[in-house]
Amino acid sequence: MRQPEFIIFSNIPQIYEPLRKIYFKQHNKSLSSINNELYNVQKIVIVEPFYIQSKYSTISPIWKNYLAINSPNTKLIVMGFMDFQSRNYIDLFKLPKDFDEYLENSLSVSEDWEIPIDGADILEYIKRFFAGHGGNSVLSKLNSLRQTFNIAYTGLADGSLSLDEIQNELLFPHGKAEWDELLNRWKNYYPYFEYLPFKPTMEKINKTFADINEFFSYENITKQIFSEKQINERLDNVYTDLHKIDKLYIRPEIYEKSFTQRTQ
Repeated sequence: MRQPEFIIFSNIPQIYEPLRKIYFKQHNKSLSSINNELYNVQKIVIVEPFYIQSKYSTISPIWKNYLAINSPNTKLIVMGFMDFQSRNYIDLFKLPKDFDEYLENSLSVSEDWEIPIDGADILEYIKRFFAGHGGNSVLSKLNSLRQTFNIAYTGLADGSLSLDEIQNELLFPHGKAEWDELLNRWKNYYPYFEYLPFKPTMEKINKTFADINEFFSYENITKQIFSEKQINERLDNVYTDLHKIDKLYIRPEIYEKSFTQRTQ
């Protein structure tokens, strides 16, 4: 199957449709969603702003960070309404006559160039999701819940805890309270990941959370249910996925600072 020459991302039809009919008509390009096709395309166009959670937002800085690590030769073009001059930014009020030539002359994501922020910066919202306040960060909440389930599984395996003790003294109310806080934070922020490059990972986590939420709805947890669900392992996987996203694409400076302090 022939891959499109470039992919265009936009979620506001009032902006994209006129572009498609007038500006891209003669190019016969393809509009695509975020999927595996992305990794076979070397030119990506993001038309901003995006309308996310009732806000006009900028997503392109996160895309640039992500592509610089995973596909450094990719060319990213941002289109928007800012009066800004760049080899990688197109003012929608000053469209270049030859888009193909503009695309060819643009810089790769591994090179140093600036993206103007028009509206809410989604990167800042995602940073809040990970940072929280003290022990309220999503990774801290997740880590606390992991510890609770690790104690439960270990106690059941070595016989130091009965199923009744696990259910009535450990998982309820302690584990349930930790879970409710984590799930509430997840639900508030999950929509912000809709148009980001790690959307597939977040969809996988969302399904895992739905299954864990079902686990907490059981009135009586049998050993079979407890064994089959393997909540501790699934929480470990979620932690690994979120930690990777935070470290590589969202707050790398936090981890670099921590590493520097440990080595001094």
